[in-house]
Amino acid sequence: MTTRGLLLLIITVAACGGASSTATAPADVEAPDRCAADPAVAATRMPRPAGTGCMSQDAIAALDQACQGGDAAACDRAVGCRLSLDLDPAKAPGLRLMLRTACDGGIAESCRLRVGVVTETGGALPDDACADLIRGCQLGDDLSCYDCRNTCR
Repeated sequence: MTTRGLLLLIITVAACGGASSTATAPADVEAPDRCAADPAVAATRMPRPAGTGCMSQDAIAALDQACQGGDAAACDRAVGCRLSLDLDPAKAPGLRLMLRTACDGGIAESCRLRVGVVTETGGALPDDACADLIRGCQLGDDLSCYDCRNTCR
């Protein structure tokens, strides 16, 4: 090898960070556990509303209207009214829609309850059950995490 060739090789190696016999492969990064709370998501969690507001049919109608407008707390409370009064299995799809709004709005317990509304009325586990449990878990609901670990692995 000529002096010029050797010099070119040294410059090339130096420009690339040099040769190192101690270089190691990047450590395998473990994928985040989908059945664990996510602090960033949990920071957006809304507290579950206290009480139900089921004092009259007018109060329930007002909750329904607010829920249709996208109010997560109203949706959670409207479902609570229906569950405390009497759950008709035929109404489960409507309840699941209300709970979707509440879950998407950050009420973690509504995510888990959305799965339970179907299974408690004799239905099969819904296709989106794991997505709901994962969302509830990421929002910080311990029972959603428990159900997720036992259902979604």
